[in-house]
Amino acid sequence: NGKADGDLNITGTGGAESVGSNWGIYTNAGDIIRSIGSGNVTLTGTGGTIGNSNHGVLNSSNATITSNSGFVLVKGTGGSNQSSSGVNNYGTITSSGTGSVTVEGVAGNVGDTNSNYGVVNAASGAGGGVISSSGGTVTVVGTGAAGWEAIYLSDTSSITAPGALTLTSNGGAINQTGGTITVDGTTTITAGANNATLAPSTNDFVGAVSVVSANNVSLADANSLTLGASTVGNNFTATAAGGVVVAGNVTAGGTGAINITGNTNSAVRSRYGVIVYDNVTIQTTDGALNITGTGGSASSGANYGVYNDYGAIITSGGAGTVTVTGTGGSGERGLNGGVVNYEGTITSGGGDVTVTGIGGTGVGGSNCGVFNYGVNSAGTITSVGGAVTVTGTGGTGGSDNDAILMGLDSVVDAPGDLTLISNRG
Repeated sequence: NGKADGDLNITGTGGAESVGSNWGIYTNAGDIIRSIGSGNVTLTGTGGTIGNSNHGVLNSSNATITSNSGFVLVKGTGGSNQSSSGVNNYGTITSSGTGSVTVEGVAGNVGDTNSNYGVVNAASGAGGGVISSSGGTVTVVGTGAAGWEAIYLSDTSSITAPGALTLTSNGGAINQTGGTITVDGTTTITAGANNATLAPSTNDFVGAVSVVSANNVSLADANSLTLGASTVGNNFTATAAGGVVVAGNVTAGGTGAINITGNTNSAVRSRYGVIVYDNVTIQTTDGALNITGTGGSASSGANYGVYNDYGAIITSGGAGTVTVTGTGGSGERGLNGGVVNYEGTITSGGGDVTVTGIGGTGVGGSNCGVFNYGVNSAGTITSVGGAVTVTGTGGTGGSDNDAILMGLDSVVDAPGDLTLISNRG
């Protein structure tokens, strides 16, 4: 065990044992490395060059690297040969105060293709695999070997950040196969041309999640999920049990699809299944775009399945299809619409557009299936080169539960077939 009242700096380089396991820095189970007061903690480890499993830093189960209020920085570079990751964390890396926590790992022998990760956060024992800060930000940066993850999160591991979370790949995917990520602040993901998968349903991103760059992205949230500006080269998938708020432009390149699904489980954090904020654009280049939402149960009503706000655009370029499906929730004051397009645009450059809305229930009425309208500008549902189909089912409770309601300044247009279907109302 080691502790310091000021800054604590530890640097290690792996030895040359022929059997391998020449770790730069190794903590044994039960070890505690910590600073006291405002001191910072910095660990820098470089794995050895002989044999395999030459991790830069190996933090064992039940071992702890921590500060009181200063920052914690753990940097590891794997050594030569197979299974030589930058940082393997099976214990706890944390700051108990407001200090930031940063973990940076570079896999050794980057050209090798056998289990050389940048950063591994995994639980090999109860309570292990923890990266957290009590009051600051958390940053994880990884560089994996060819075919291996830059950042690999598994088992019952956890990342907890009351401030912002930054996940960055300088080579290799960002992959979460288990555990939980909990972030009160914003989350920023940068994966370059690599995939980023943060899809366990236990995750809770309270602040907005933004993707600077990635190939395929998959996100999941146990509660409401807010999407900030995000750009991917291929597919983008987001699913939230508490509804999805699209607060920044989301763009998918190539033939990549966008799939956004929000099923509100709460009357508190979000009433909407999916809401696209004003002047925000969701756009594929030449792929399908699918948005599905189920409204909540706030007694004040307005539990919309999908709400496309003024100036918002849901669009697919090329021959990509656009499908918007909304089911209104339940709230006694009504207005629990399936799909509401208020001065927004739902369109495709050449593919078919399908809008399906099922009104919810509420004694206040006006639980419309599909409500397309505008006041200062038109609510528009159209395709440049395909068919348009709008299907509505009116809800129950009160009155004026129209299947399809075309309000003031409403445009529905198609050069191909235009089909309007009422199932009730």
